[in-house]
Amino acid sequence: MRKFPASHYLFATVNYNQKRVDKSLALELYGFDTEEEPPRLWTPDKTAVFLCRRLNTDVESPFFRRVKVAARDRDLLFSENDAPSWQVSTATVVEGILKLFSKAPKIDRAFMFGDTSGKRKSREELEDDKSPLRALFRATNDLAIYELIKNYFSAAAELFWKEAVPGNSSIKKTVGIQALFDVLLPLAPEAVMKKTLKKNFFREKLAPASGVNFRDDFFQASGKGRVRIKNTLLLAMGLIGEDKLSDADLASYKRVVR
Repeated sequence: MRKFPASHYLFATVNYNQKRVDKSLALELYGFDTEEEPPRLWTPDKTAVFLCRRLNTDVESPFFRRVKVAARDRDLLFSENDAPSWQVSTATVVEGILKLFSKAPKIDRAFMFGDTSGKRKSREELEDDKSPLRALFRATNDLAIYELIKNYFSAAAELFWKEAVPGNSSIKKTVGIQALFDVLLPLAPEAVMKKTLKKNFFREKLAPASGVNFRDDFFQASGKGRVRIKNTLLLAMGLIGEDKLSDADLASYKRVVR
């Protein structure tokens, strides 16, 4: 009889019963059994959860203690007194990481679990889906992926988070973190091509956007906030032109990009 890891049964049970389960909690549970199998057999989902947990526990990470974890997990990782002034959900970080090396995580997972014979497939057997860090993922080079993400957000922390006031600045909210992951997508291929994962590389790329006021009301619309933050960053960095922006919002983009 074919044996699946406990996390696989969790998702099967959730799907069968069709009950709403907090996405962050489900992802945290999914990442618990990484020690049960070699990294080359980790699916994109599991790898993203592993990297997220490392970002949250690495003292040199800009996300150190900033990723919300389940109550049962928090008691093991941090005390309530250690909680930082702002945090982001596990799901937000995991989904941002996942896009860097998989365009279809569910299809990748189904492929890696193999056929009814029970034979598992490794990462290297996945096709190249043209996602920015797919080659590193297929080569099980999780260290390079981790360093790239950590250094990119370390640069973002210096330029955007350091002076931002939690609660008032959109760059420290969920939409801001999502937008920063969106901006990493076009930057990652150049970093890989140039074989540089250094913080300075990303700092130079992001620096032209350092003057943006993320407290501006332009970023407060919940449904549009993520897109507006992403476009503002890309516009300031010279990665998109004004012709790519909505005519109705163009004046606002010009106002916030200084």
